[in-house]
Amino acid sequence: MNCQLVLDGHLSVVGDGCGCSDSSGVSNTVRGLSLECSSQSFEAIKSTDCAAQIATLGTIGQNWVELPITLGMYRLLSLKSSAAIRLRIGAAPASIAGSAGVFPATTINGSHLIATIDGVVVDTTFAGGSLSALQVAAQINAAAIGAGLDFLPAAVTEAGQLTLSGKKTGTDGSLAITTGIAAIGLPTAATPIKGSGSDLDVWGAFLVQFGQTGPSRIQISGNAKIEILAAGTP
Repeated sequence: MNCQLVLDGHLSVVGDGCGCSDSSGVSNTVRGLSLECSSQSFEAIKSTDCAAQIATLGTIGQNWVELPITLGMYRLLSLKSSAAIRLRIGAAPASIAGSAGVFPATTINGSHLIATIDGVVVDTTFAGGSLSALQVAAQINAAAIGAGLDFLPAAVTEAGQLTLSGKKTGTDGSLAITTGIAAIGLPTAATPIKGSGSDLDVWGAFLVQFGQTGPSRIQISGNAKIEILAAGTP
């Protein structure tokens, strides 16, 4: 298979009183700063200093937290779990990117934008005669907070267009515009868009290598102690 592990230097994982040393008191050491497999190389390696305790509320898959190590791009992931957990690889919320919006918006005073974001109906009634994209986003966000969301769903891109995004990832997240406004680039899109992410159950040792473009975000759900080593090209 032409797979090679290149041992080049060392990466010390020091305990500093948190229980990561063996019985002789010597700190555990993970050897190898350069990993190659099938002509793929990984410039950086990170690991948990100690076994990290993960505890999400409810049943597995009900709530999620971010995987403790973040490289910005996962390419190789080794994980050991003391109990059943679930990984969500490539996690992302539902999102709608606006297009062809014209700002300042001068004709939307009194108009309604109604969106259902992660199951919560957000009804924005616009006030003001001439609104910039930022002002439109601010009014949507104010309506979202009033509807009970704990995040701001509206933002403005560098191109000056609006975007709406949920918070929940995978099939837990959804976004639909039941009453849209074409003038601001958000027409009706009543069919819900789902979040993304592939769910994988893990218990014990787990090793995966991704392609040239690894997932940028991995979430975890469950209650266990986990040890992680991840490699990539940040």
